[in-house]
Amino acid sequence: MGEPGSRLVVLGSCGAWPEPGRSCAGFLLAHNGFRVVLDLGYGAAPRLFAHCPDGLPDAVVVTHEHPDHCADVSALGRAWHYTVQTGAPSARLPLHCTPGTVRRLEAMEPRPHPETLFDVRDLGEPAEIGPFRLTPYPLPHHQPNFGVRLTAPGLTVAYTGDTGPSPALAELGRDADLFICDATLRTRRRRESPAT
Repeated sequence: MGEPGSRLVVLGSCGAWPEPGRSCAGFLLAHNGFRVVLDLGYGAAPRLFAHCPDGLPDAVVVTHEHPDHCADVSALGRAWHYTVQTGAPSARLPLHCTPGTVRRLEAMEPRPHPETLFDVRDLGEPAEIGPFRLTPYPLPHHQPNFGVRLTAPGLTVAYTGDTGPSPALAELGRDADLFICDATLRTRRRRESPAT
């Protein structure tokens, strides 16, 4: 994927709830030594910690506030608090998210408050994240949701988060080296009748 120093790890790919042996949405994108997490849903944090030698990323992007995309940001905040902040109390991890995400995190863990752990930034605004230029794309969902496009020299990765159909998807994914499209296929499972 892209330049030689690039790697994407799928931390979780379940939609809505985790399944046995699988976590909800979470991706770790490493590029030239910089590590950014895209969403961190139920069960994704332990997988993240296994793929970061020091256990922690350099930045986090959360597309929207549904727990299958942000619940384990709380676990990451605890890890940050008890490892990094112990030695540097003013250090905060960059978190690009919607305002609703911070409210969810605060409801899970009010002390320390998420804004003392994370340098919270509005996902609705373009930003620089390490070597990447982040461009947000508002996409239709039950809560405010942004697709994100991360561009660095030699690499462009696009990610939808949850979304319904939208013409913005074509622009979000245009000429990307990798386009991650979150999707949940809902099928009705038939219950087996008990043997008689």
